Amino acid sequence: MIERSHVLSILEMAVYAPSGDNSQPWEFKIGPDFIEIFNLPDRDNAFYNYEQRGSLVAHGALLENICIAAPAQGYRTIINLFPLGEENNLVARVEFHPTESVRHPLLEAIKARTTNRKLYRKDKPLTGEQVHLLQEAHPDYSAGRVFLVDDRTQMDLLGKAVSVNEVVALENKKLHDIFFQGIVWTAEEEKEKKRGLYLKTMELPLPMAKIFPLFKRWPIVNVLNKIGFAKMAAKGNASIYSSGSAIGLVVIPSRSAIDYIWAGRLMQRTWLTATQLGLSFQPVTGVLFLMQRILTGATEGLEDKHIKALSSSYEVIKRAFNINNETAAILFRVGYGDFPSARSSRLPPRII
Repeated sequence: MIERSHVLSILEMAVYAPSGDNSQPWEFKIGPDFIEIFNLPDRDNAFYNYEQRGSLVAHGALLENICIAAPAQGYRTIINLFPLGEENNLVARVEFHPTESVRHPLLEAIKARTTNRKLYRKDKPLTGEQVHLLQEAHPDYSAGRVFLVDDRTQMDLLGKAVSVNEVVALENKKLHDIFFQGIVWTAEEEKEKKRGLYLKTMELPLPMAKIFPLFKRWPIVNVLNKIGFAKMAAKGNASIYSSGSAIGLVVIPSRSAIDYIWAGRLMQRTWLTATQLGLSFQPVTGVLFLMQRILTGATEGLEDKHIKALSSSYEVIKRAFNINNETAAILFRVGYGDFPSARSSRLPPRII
């Protein structure tokens, strides 16, 4: 039987996992020697989070944190994914078995890990050892892979490709509204909610930060789009996305729920390794998540021009990483950046 104080300590570390717009889509049930982890489908917006794939990535990161945190409390873990089937919100049952207490090398990185949306240095490449550690960060899963691209021309092409998400999000009223409804505007609101996309973490330049609240009004953005506002925003973000030492991609064999859980585990282990190495890290997932809709024909709500632009961007990503029948799950950039201006808070574990 696992001591409740031990399982609470493990869960307090687990919830430092990343999630879409800091939605934290999970709750827990504690048993005598196990915990059950449930997905909360309404926590993350359904348009980007198509078929809950974004939330499953977050649950994968959560499970990775549990596996790293448990040995320090004297337990090894056995994970049973979707014990009631993939359509059920019970994502995993994690069993705890007593073992010798050992601190995992990445344990301290769990709370230190954060998203850094600042401009990274372009003049400092990764060392060969860093590349090896990042690409081979997870020793337990051979089917999924992490690739890195550090060629500057390819990185510029990838930056432009993933910035298409900004064009779609700002030219589509539904996506515009989803984005702005999820923003947490002040430090006081962020500390109270402990959820949502905190404005300060977006690292907007001061003049833009001052006027940014105006853009939550669709009529204003719609008028500005007529003079190319969305494309200008995308161009600015493309230069940020292509900055840094490398752009990486988590690749999985299929679109299955289990593979997306593993994509989250691979991403988290890579991210924690980057944190331990003193590197900055930012997932860039908009294009890849919208493409899951397009690839399955669920394109309602997307204009034809945006479907074509997203599909073209997806082909750029596939060519850059030389993938064919596998699934491009999560794209990220990594490198050297100044410390982030802010970080998001976490809710305490929600236990039922």
